[in-house]
Amino acid sequence: MIWLNAYNTNNNPQIICGYYLEALKQYSGCSRFVHADYGIEIWHVKNFQKFLMRHLQDGERSYIDGTSSANHRIESCWSYLRRQHLHFWIEAFRELLDNGNFSGNFIDKNLIQFCFTAIIQNELDLSIRMWINHNIRCSSNPRVPHGRPDNM
Repeated sequence: MIWLNAYNTNNNPQIICGYYLEALKQYSGCSRFVHADYGIEIWHVKNFQKFLMRHLQDGERSYIDGTSSANHRIESCWSYLRRQHLHFWIEAFRELLDNGNFSGNFIDKNLIQFCFTAIIQNELDLSIRMWINHNIRCSSNPRVPHGRPDNM
């Protein structure tokens, strides 16, 4: 996983591309492959990735899009993230809504974002650190990688 950011939108192409460019700078390069869900918000990332990898023999295949349900590893990560780090926040915000303390109007949404985005980002950062340091067990399939995700 290259980045996981809390923000007020996940479907603005400029914001998503900005995350990608920040990751390029942070890691001093790009990954050999990017696997992402279908979506217009990822279009710029797709073009940047293919451009940066254009000189490699398999550069055209450096970007793969498809449903995340076809990628069991990321689905496992999302499940872990929800169970271990986000369930509390989902329930807390649902309780605000159920108790009539959140109407969903402009002020309510902005107050929630102002008060909780940094806290939730800290939870996301913690979950990434834990995820990339967990150990993936060996498989009977020799082509499936194993070990710690950050070292693979």
